Amino acid sequence: MITVAGLLFFVALTVQRHNAFLTTAFDLGNYDQAVWNTAHGRPLRLTNIPGVDIRLAHHVEPILFLIAPLYWLWSDPRMLLIVQATVVMAGALPAYWLARRRLQDDWAALFFPLAWVLYPPLEGVVLFDFHAVALASSLLLFAFNWLDEGRVRLFALAAFLAAMTKEEIGFLVALMGAYAFFVQGRRRLGLVTMLAGAGWSLFAIEVVTAYFSPKGEHVFLSYYEGLGDGFWGLVKTALTAPQRIIMRALEGGAIRYLATILAPLGFLALLAPEVLLIAAPSFAVNLLSSSEPMRTPVGFHYPAPITPFVFAASIVGLARLAHWWRARGGSPQHVARVGVLLALPLLMWAHRQDGATPLARWFEWPRVTEHHRIGERIIARIPPDAAVSAQWRLNPHVSQRERIYQFPDVRDADYVLIDVTIPLLLQHPNDLYRTVQEMLAGEWGIEAAEDGWLLLRRGASRKTFPDEFYTFARTTPDGAAVPVDVQFGNAVRLVGYTLTEERKGWRLTLYWQRVGPASADTHLWPFYFDLRTGSVLEDTSLRPMVETIWYPPVMWKEGETVRTRMLPWPVPEPFGVAVQVRQGEQALSPTVFAGDVGYRPEGAVWLTQHPPARWADAEVALPHRFETTPVPTELVRVQVPADEYVTAGQPYTVTLTWQAGGATDVPLTVFTQVLNEAGQLVAQHDSQPAVGLRPTVDWQPGERIQDPHIIALPADLPAGRYRLIVGLYDAQTGQRVPAGTPDNALEVHQFVVQDDK
Repeated sequence: MITVAGLLFFVALTVQRHNAFLTTAFDLGNYDQAVWNTAHGRPLRLTNIPGVDIRLAHHVEPILFLIAPLYWLWSDPRMLLIVQATVVMAGALPAYWLARRRLQDDWAALFFPLAWVLYPPLEGVVLFDFHAVALASSLLLFAFNWLDEGRVRLFALAAFLAAMTKEEIGFLVALMGAYAFFVQGRRRLGLVTMLAGAGWSLFAIEVVTAYFSPKGEHVFLSYYEGLGDGFWGLVKTALTAPQRIIMRALEGGAIRYLATILAPLGFLALLAPEVLLIAAPSFAVNLLSSSEPMRTPVGFHYPAPITPFVFAASIVGLARLAHWWRARGGSPQHVARVGVLLALPLLMWAHRQDGATPLARWFEWPRVTEHHRIGERIIARIPPDAAVSAQWRLNPHVSQRERIYQFPDVRDADYVLIDVTIPLLLQHPNDLYRTVQEMLAGEWGIEAAEDGWLLLRRGASRKTFPDEFYTFARTTPDGAAVPVDVQFGNAVRLVGYTLTEERKGWRLTLYWQRVGPASADTHLWPFYFDLRTGSVLEDTSLRPMVETIWYPPVMWKEGETVRTRMLPWPVPEPFGVAVQVRQGEQALSPTVFAGDVGYRPEGAVWLTQHPPARWADAEVALPHRFETTPVPTELVRVQVPADEYVTAGQPYTVTLTWQAGGATDVPLTVFTQVLNEAGQLVAQHDSQPAVGLRPTVDWQPGERIQDPHIIALPADLPAGRYRLIVGLYDAQTGQRVPAGTPDNALEVHQFVVQDDK
């Protein structure tokens, strides 16, 4: 049941990811074209990789010849995804068989198929497009299980199929032969397996890829530069200077990598190092590489050949521990069950952090939206025999043709397919815009354009974007999680924002409206800043909002709402979120009419912060009217520290929010005062509103001014209860603004200074 549930779930998830345009050219598009060509009599031919016309120039994967006939039944890239999810999840079966036989306990054995389905590195393998080597994960575990069981023919079949998934897998098969030779004492089987496995991998690397590669050697040997010249140079370095190998692995993050790989199974694999070492070639391939994805344990296909031996070693190691306990008079079943119970929290923690089911922190079922359906309709307009250049996420949806390229590689393409809304891999968003403009200035024209999708055709006459192209940036203001009303000059108005934490970091989404004429140099500048220093941590300088590239404020229509999104990015805490609008080098003055929004010195507004400040609304009747002239002003909110108890010598922050009736006759100062129980003044802070950024003579009718005050409490302040009063006064005369109270001050809060002794 665990196997079936995992299989069905990941088949559905991986297919849905493709439907939602989350698969990519590397490598679903590459494999799909190669398998499609194979099914049509052109073995492993592909054009997606510049300088390469056959899959064998990169990898030797004969198992693709067994998969290609499936395209005669259903010629669709999702067939590859279904095959991959089915074969990989089938590995839960040998995980259970091996555990049940070794542990002699059905209940303890159930942990391992469950772990197979929930193991984050393996889930990353299943969900990262399609890769032939992904199939090796289960095939190698089938092979080890049958080797352990003594079923030689089945072992040979599974080992043979595994070796057909990628050129270096033969080395792992050879090490299984070494295991049979040295550990099991099966000399003949071990020797034959070692020779066959190593011989196959050497032939595939040194002969096949060298022949087809434009470099005359395996194209990925460049990842190991500095460790020897070519494959045999690597071998020589490993034998004569192992310290260089060790240092390279440590520099590549070997400890973190191994911890991520081993922790979900409770590090049980370390109890059977002779089994874990079967995966040594794949550990070396990954940890010695200069490629960061290869050194990343979750999210790519590279852990596929390592996973089966982590599981096999964990099972053998736990069985070894149980046998050791039995030799001392204990119950081996008890040890097995305790072992998996101790490993289970680690598995669930790892899955919570990096997994891909609803139990995981970042799980989100891919949504197929109207935007995707528009894309499918546009793709349907491309003739099946046309040469196409498509972006990385669009590539697998048009890859079943003889000539497909990954944009911006155009070559002799007849059509170019672009979605300006997707994150870009090979081009900066600004470069994409310039490239499209250059193409439109030349022989290319617009065949179709809608909701951010763009289909260009060589020779088409249309050169301008239709209005429906910009609908990707248009929305309604009710989509914002936090509504605000902030006007910048007479140009644009911010009507809401949403701040969300995603797997890749924080994403800020802003909702705008145009309220007046915007110039071509009107620029939106959202940014994150360090709450401690005020310095900018991340902005849109390097990672711009694509909406403003294609649909800048000068093009907005009055009354429509435009949504702009920053790319998700990791931002160190604590941070604040702010936004500024510029015309040229000049910041437009912001005016806040609604929302819990503050001002910053550079002419920006402070939207929010993370972690959220621990504030509470003071228990005072609001709004309270102050008789400013010529129109009154209201105090509408008072925020104070959530904790009633404070410490002497520490700053005490209070934030007032004023609702302006309009500009005042004279500049007024806000006072915040702390009084003891006898009514004596013990601390205060006076300033013009918003730290002087919003003087009352500049207030606009209806404007809301967030006005923070930091009161320094004396270090020798006695313990006791204190009152906080606020008000306004004319700094020239000292005269307080009438507030309807005897002293023209409003008591807004009480707090207690505690004795810290």
